[in-house]
Amino acid sequence: MSGQLKLVLLKSLENDALSGYSIIKSIEQNTECWKPSTGSIYPLLNNLLEDGLVEVKKEGRKKLYSLTEGGKNELKQLIERKNEIFNRLIDDWKVYASLSSKKDDAKFMLEIFETMKKGEIPFKEINPELKEFRSAVFRLFAEKKLPGNKNRIKKIIKEAVKKLEDVK
Repeated sequence: MSGQLKLVLLKSLENDALSGYSIIKSIEQNTECWKPSTGSIYPLLNNLLEDGLVEVKKEGRKKLYSLTEGGKNELKQLIERKNEIFNRLIDDWKVYASLSSKKDDAKFMLEIFETMKKGEIPFKEINPELKEFRSAVFRLFAEKKLPGNKNRIKKIIKEAVKKLEDVK
């Protein structure tokens, strides 16, 4: 996600002046899965200051960063570029869906891209758990433990799916 840090940082300053620490906390709270480091936030803030996209005011010991008009324009352009990318992805997946026998998979991906285009994070509420699940599966794959444990793993996943389907 670090390639998107500029967009996310500018977006976090869209409505409020924030300190560097508050920007990090805002990103962490809004994504529930990503906490940028101070080593990435502060150099970017310095670059944005040099480019005239943010301004800083001191309030006691705190530095509060806010968007300049240039920063607001840059944010608007970044959002437009993001939307263009998602529109292309959505169009490509619509073509794939029309050609594929896996319509449900294509529909699922279209829903994911539409959600992301709106600036929302799919499955935000359960992202840490999904990350753990994905890591566990990839670890089993990397350690070549999937083939020998195929039936056991399938049983675990089927039990989890059954329990999820019971959620009302």
